[in-house]
Amino acid sequence: NAGASGAFGWSWSGPQSFNASIANPTINPALPLNSGVYSVTALFTNNVITCPRTAQITVSVISVNSPVITLVPSICQNSTLSLSAAATGASAFNWYGPNNFSSNSTNTVLSNVQTNASGIYYVSAIFSQNSTTCAATSSAQLNVVPVNTISIIPTQPVCTPNNAFLQASALGANQFVWTGPNGFNAPGPNATVYYPTPTATGIYTVTAFFVGNNITCSNTNTTLLTVNPVVVGITYHEGDVGQDTTPDHFEVSYVGGSATTRLTQFRINGDQDGNGMVSDGDM
Repeated sequence: NAGASGAFGWSWSGPQSFNASIANPTINPALPLNSGVYSVTALFTNNVITCPRTAQITVSVISVNSPVITLVPSICQNSTLSLSAAATGASAFNWYGPNNFSSNSTNTVLSNVQTNASGIYYVSAIFSQNSTTCAATSSAQLNVVPVNTISIIPTQPVCTPNNAFLQASALGANQFVWTGPNGFNAPGPNATVYYPTPTATGIYTVTAFFVGNNITCSNTNTTLLTVNPVVVGITYHEGDVGQDTTPDHFEVSYVGGSATTRLTQFRINGDQDGNGMVSDGDM
């Protein structure tokens, strides 16, 4: 911009063959190659003679580059989020986003990210030269996929060969898979362990899957299933007289059991005819 009282004409010249014949010309867009010395000449006249007056100004155009953001578009709830930005010539970065997020680091890490972190993240790259500061801003969208807790209905102990039932639920889950002892594997929130034996006793794990924006997240929970054997036979064995190694005992056989259980302390509740019940001596 130029001003001179009484001037009737103007002449500008400068870098890149710039010239103009108005007091306040414009260069749009201004680029670093437009930096340099600009001269302006004001013309004055009394209708007899014309007098020029010249002034100069040095202009610096700061190079400004839009920052490039590195940000995954979708992550699972409770995960760690990494944000990074790059811009050639930038002297500083300012981040801001959902849930009052802000940072002035080039690279930022957020731990245990929750669903309220979803939204648009902005970063401004700062460019400075002498007393002049410029900024360029970019943005990126983040989606946090909810990963909810799995609820399991407590499993009840069963006696072989009665079926055992596994039941789970999780808000927003798209798929479930159960796994357990003996290679057990079953899809769906509700699964059945058919005709189990005591070897099916153990920890059963259910995995729930949550899908969002081309990413699949998961969560797990566990439950204990107990499968009790069923007694099918009791045999009395008389021990060797005078030897403690083989006392009188009963052997109890179970359905699904791999061996018999020997009771050496017991009592018999019954009548004179021998009808009664054999029980563990600790009962």
